[in-house]
Amino acid sequence: DRADPGAGTVNLHVEVYPHTGGDPEPEGTVLVTGGGPGWSVTQAGDKYGVAFYLLADLARTRDLVFVDQRGVGL
Repeated sequence: DRADPGAGTVNLHVEVYPHTGGDPEPEGTVLVTGGGPGWSVTQAGDKYGVAFYLLADLARTRDLVFVDQRGVGL
């Protein structure tokens, strides 16, 4: 709550996976989150299953940051 910074904080679970290839692309990092309510991107199966499969090419040259939405996953 920006109007009341003393009201507290909310923890978000984030996992960072550095690129797997040579030099990273200059465009930067890819942020990954679940597409619907109630779905955790960090707890979605073996090594995040579909997300890593779909982003395999990007993962060679870009760091991936997986962010759980509030209230799901960790």
